[in-house]
Amino acid sequence: MSKAAAAKDLDKTVSYYADDAIVLPPNAPAATTKEQLRVSGKAYYEPGLLELDGDQVEVRGRRSAY
Repeated sequence: MSKAAAAKDLDKTVSYYADDAIVLPPNAPAATTKEQLRVSGKAYYEPGLLELDGDQVEVRGRRSAY
């Protein structure tokens, strides 16, 4: 999943979620379908918002291990 996200392959990234997954995107309603995951996931591919590097992810300037 990390490789797909780093490659900005939204469809491949979404394919890793279970059919009954619920994702809580910031400032938006819960995403409960794969299509909703695709729509909310597009925001993470905006330039400079999400950067994956090895075993860390950086979102809007905050760095965390995952």
